[in-house]
Amino acid sequence: MKLITLLSFLVLLGTKNLQAHEYHFAFAEAEYNWQTNTIQVTISVSSHDFEHTLSEQGMTVNHLESYSNDKMMQLSLSDEVLKHFKIDMGNEHCLFAFQGFEVLNTGMTHFYYESQPIQFHPEIKAVFDIMIDHNHEQQNKLTFINLKEKVTVAFLFNQKQQEFKLETTKP
Repeated sequence: MKLITLLSFLVLLGTKNLQAHEYHFAFAEAEYNWQTNTIQVTISVSSHDFEHTLSEQGMTVNHLESYSNDKMMQLSLSDEVLKHFKIDMGNEHCLFAFQGFEVLNTGMTHFYYESQPIQFHPEIKAVFDIMIDHNHEQQNKLTFINLKEKVTVAFLFNQKQQEFKLETTKP
């Protein structure tokens, strides 16, 4: 009887560990480059969560690393990321160009972007709601770097847009 109880406990414990994780995160790091007057961005997402979200949206998706040589699919993935990441600097909207992506062994995928040249303005409006509509527990964070200054803001299901002001305005 003790053996059956122990086995039942182990099966239940194992089943609990097989469930999807409760919390979801995505991170973005943006930096204003004073030499090129552009914003360079890295957006990091959980590869598995992103694949799952795309599947829920009806997109047929393999593992992201399988698209390392498929330019059309890379652009499609990039477009999906950019639907959920926007920056306005002052009253000007940033237009981002896809630079590439890499899938890491850690289970994270990094998407790289660079904006068209844009005049620096200390007032920033940002939207970063990737996967939030599919994972209501999703929390995304953006760290914006300007020279030696860093500002980090969080985005939640009920707070998909943030506004902040940078203190340093010139190198």
